[in-house]
Amino acid sequence: MSIRDLAFSPDGNILASAGNYGIVRLWQIPSGDLLHTLKPHTTHISSIEFFPDGKAILSGSDDSTIRLWNVP
Repeated sequence: MSIRDLAFSPDGNILASAGNYGIVRLWQIPSGDLLHTLKPHTTHISSIEFFPDGKAILSGSDDSTIRLWNVP
């Protein structure tokens, strides 16, 4: 899987990675543990961003959709 975008939560405790195959992964920082996997899109994700409060993520995809996700 190749990574197309990364975003840190505002508090720096979570890293979101987004890439091919429409998958978003949330990682605990600094341990590197995988917290959650989301499959919000049908194709490559081109952008990802946390809301300023860190409680939600927006992702944009080559499938011409934008998804809003609550951070689990």
